Amino acid sequence: MISVPLDLFENIKSRVECVNGAVFYRDRATDQLHRTDGPAVIYANGDHYWFLHGQLHRADGPAMEYANGGRWWYWHGQHMTEQEHAAATARKASPLL
Repeated sequence: MISVPLDLFENIKSRVECVNGAVFYRDRATDQLHRTDGPAVIYANGDHYWFLHGQLHRADGPAMEYANGGRWWYWHGQHMTEQEHAAATARKASPLL
């Protein structure tokens, strides 16, 4: 029998599916909404929310996308316009001079 230490799995994200069709991803260690490879919250109606370490955040688009077409941009929990978001992500991608 192979013995695996339980703390090996404590940082694995947990996927929770609700009876209403909603899906939530959270970090087990911090119990915060968190996902790096897609939205952390997906509602059955098509709404999507991206979270990083418990904060609304998305580097490559809006962190909140509604099924009706509404979109909101967030950078590390801070709400901003699409133009402000583009500037913030451009600064992040720029090499230091």
